[in-house]
Amino acid sequence: MSKSICFYLFGKEANELFPKEDEAFVNESFAKVMHAVDDLVASKRESLILFDPTAFNNQCHLYALLAAQGKEKKFFYLSFFLCYGFLADATLMEKVVKAEGKEFKRFLRDTEGVRANAARSALNCLFEEQMKETSDSELCALANEDLQLTYKGKEQLYTFPKFAGVVYLIDAVAKDKIPLVFKVKVVTKEGTGSFSFSKHDIQKLDPAAPAIVFEMMATGEELSYLECHDIAVKCFNHSRRNIRSKDRHPSKADCLFCSPKRVDVAPFKERFIPILEETEEMLLALGADFTIQKQESFLPFFKMEKYPRLMALFQRAVPKIQDCFLSRNKSMNLTVSHVYADCAKYAAGEELIIDSFYDKHLQTRGLI
Repeated sequence: MSKSICFYLFGKEANELFPKEDEAFVNESFAKVMHAVDDLVASKRESLILFDPTAFNNQCHLYALLAAQGKEKKFFYLSFFLCYGFLADATLMEKVVKAEGKEFKRFLRDTEGVRANAARSALNCLFEEQMKETSDSELCALANEDLQLTYKGKEQLYTFPKFAGVVYLIDAVAKDKIPLVFKVKVVTKEGTGSFSFSKHDIQKLDPAAPAIVFEMMATGEELSYLECHDIAVKCFNHSRRNIRSKDRHPSKADCLFCSPKRVDVAPFKERFIPILEETEEMLLALGADFTIQKQESFLPFFKMEKYPRLMALFQRAVPKIQDCFLSRNKSMNLTVSHVYADCAKYAAGEELIIDSFYDKHLQTRGLI
């Protein structure tokens, strides 16, 4: 007996996940979404930003890699369901898939979050499988350790240690020749600005070619990334703003994150471009900083003799957190806000995804 579409996606049948829905309707609905996703991936590469899942396990760098590599169809289906724009505004998914029919639109809205939870669990299993199949013996051995972390006080998710994930990413982009782009938003108490950097001439690439974009924040005096993040999620304009409107500032107001006041970014470029030029060393230091601050239980792995390469790289990276101004909790420092895959056409532009909510980006790209 062949598996249903629902089982293929989530590992559970429709009558188990959606007992109040007609089983045939559920599978037909998911078939329509999968067809729309196939079309987006094949012919609308500007849609790559949609395959950036809100997966809760701090692996955006590796999900961006999976999206850029484009080898796993199931990843695209599951990550589409977990796009933050759709979770925050369910009507956006209806528009992107060009949904017709009252019942289909109702089902797509996922008002009880059943589909999102199922997709997150299925994606986590898929991600775990992918990491355990890596050809690097040291990374593969680490991937098979107990890497479950608890999120939101209850949910356990497989989580590859950030530092090791950065090593995996560096190896993979070198092998697959995937260009990296760094877009930096400068946030100070006097105003904002931005600049970008890449070792690749992105504008000379095929506009549809995939790239991995690191959106970063460089902070001014008396302002750390962690403080900026807390301000940003309350900003009406931020792409990953708080979902509830009462937890955001009014649309006509502004804050440090969306301030219209512009500052001279020359001093920030002078400070950080030399660091960005040492791309691998910078990424390793950023990965080490995140692991130290957010994944303390994983630190022993980088002191184990059975992981000599990771141990040596970690020891080399830690001093550079301070030397290269790459701390999440210090002012006048640079760190990563988010990582995603995009097509070269938009990766080459100056626009930052974090600066606007998804509806604006989807309109600009002709996706809605």
